[in-house]
Amino acid sequence: MKITNKIKFALISILSVSLFFTSCDSDDDNEINNAVVSEYTGVLVGSTGAYKLNLTKSGASATILFDDKKYNLSTDKPLEPGQSISLTDGSVSLTIAIDNKGENPVISFKIPGHTVSATIHKVTESNDVQVYQGYQTEQKSTNGGPFIEREREVYNLSFNNKEFTCLEEGENGIYRIKGVILKSTENELTIQEKRTNNGGNTPLVDLNEEDSKDTILTFKKTGNQLIWSEIDEGSGNTRWKDEIILTKVKF
Repeated sequence: MKITNKIKFALISILSVSLFFTSCDSDDDNEINNAVVSEYTGVLVGSTGAYKLNLTKSGASATILFDDKKYNLSTDKPLEPGQSISLTDGSVSLTIAIDNKGENPVISFKIPGHTVSATIHKVTESNDVQVYQGYQTEQKSTNGGPFIEREREVYNLSFNNKEFTCLEEGENGIYRIKGVILKSTENELTIQEKRTNNGGNTPLVDLNEEDSKDTILTFKKTGNQLIWSEIDEGSGNTRWKDEIILTKVKF
C-alpha cells in the first residue's frame, strides 16, 4: 500500500503531539513529586549552628550551617507516618521521625567530633519560624565601674510566633529553654521561661522559683541582630549584667 505525503505528514504530526504531551505529563509528575510538602527548621548547639529541612513526596533535602560550614544533605526516601528517614552527605547526617498521625517530629544529628542538640519547628504560612545564632555574656561591675565580661556561652534561639525555644551551652551541659513573650515595646520585653539542663527532648522543669516569674529585658534590634540584656543590682557595690546577642540565620 502506498502512503501519500499527506498521510505521512498527518502521522508525524500525531506522533509529535503525543510525544509532547507525554513529556509534559512527565514534567508535571516531577514537579508534583519534588514540591515541598513540609518544612522544618531549628538551631543546633554543640558547637553552634542551624538547619532547614524540606520534605517532598519523593524524598527530602536539608541545609545545615555548623561552625561556619555548610552541608547539603538528601535522601530519595519519603517520610511516612510512624516512620523515620535519614539524610546524609556522606559525612554528616540527620534523622527525623514522626508519629502515626504525621505529627510530633523528633530530630537528631550526627556530626563527627560533636554531640549535637537541636530544636525543631514546623514552618507554615501562619507560622513563619525565625532562627538566630549568638551568645550570652555574663558581665560584672564593681564600685560603679564599667561592666567587664566574665563568661561567654553559645546561645541559639528559634522564634515560633510569640513563643521561643533556646539552646544554651553552659558549664553543666546544654540548657533547653522554652518561653513566651508576654509583652513587648520598642525597647523592652517581658518574658516567662522554663528550662532544663538536659539538651534532649525531656519535659521542662523549673530550676528554681525565679524561672516561673516574669523577666523584663532591655530589647534592641539593629538589622538582622537582636540584643537582649538584663541588669541585676546584686548586693553591695557589685552589679551583674546578662547580655544576649543574636544574629538572624540566612540559609
